[in-house]
Amino acid sequence: MGVFKQSIEISTSADGQFVSVEAMVDTGATYTWIPAETLDQLGVQPKYTRPFIMADGREIQKEMGTIVVRINGREHPTPCIFGDRGSLPLLGAVTLEELGYGVDPVNQRLVEITAYLLSAQLRRRVVEASEPGAEPACRLTREEGQQRQADTDRLFAALAEQREAGGGNEFVFLGDRAVLWDEVSVFVDEEGLCCPFFTFEQTEQADGVTLRVTRAPEGMPADG
Repeated sequence: MGVFKQSIEISTSADGQFVSVEAMVDTGATYTWIPAETLDQLGVQPKYTRPFIMADGREIQKEMGTIVVRINGREHPTPCIFGDRGSLPLLGAVTLEELGYGVDPVNQRLVEITAYLLSAQLRRRVVEASEPGAEPACRLTREEGQQRQADTDRLFAALAEQREAGGGNEFVFLGDRAVLWDEVSVFVDEEGLCCPFFTFEQTEQADGVTLRVTRAPEGMPADG
């Protein structure tokens, strides 16, 4: 973990008024944290609330919004947490990656990092519903469900966000994408046997894997 101060500028939009703040660079933090009173002054509106696990294991709910962060003339929109009033701003790992910066913890400074064009290498897998018109009921016995519970619990421990998307639900898992890809693949194969009326689409991302689960409307094929 690297922790030191960095002057940054923040705004509601690229063409809006920027204000300077001194933020702690904390690579142990996923998202940038800005005190709520600062965001209120800028006119930033919370867009959604999501859960976070604290260092002591407690789960809390925090409001999230979007700001534009500028560092050394380089700017990018980024998600941010509405931090506690009176707290210190934190510059999180997501914002650093979006702006193309890494951390030099020895010299306590930001350094530019080389990006890799991985989009062509990122995998996508679609498993169509084998019985799109089937009754929405689980096919597994209680014993079979209990046997796969540990795998499911391990995968969903990496769940960062769940949202409605494209007539279904999308799950965002963050972590080692190679490991997550294998775990999501196993989940999809098992869930496809359990619930053959669902279509599953898993997509590899730079920081993890997304899984979209959809069901065709009644009377329509799974591909719409």
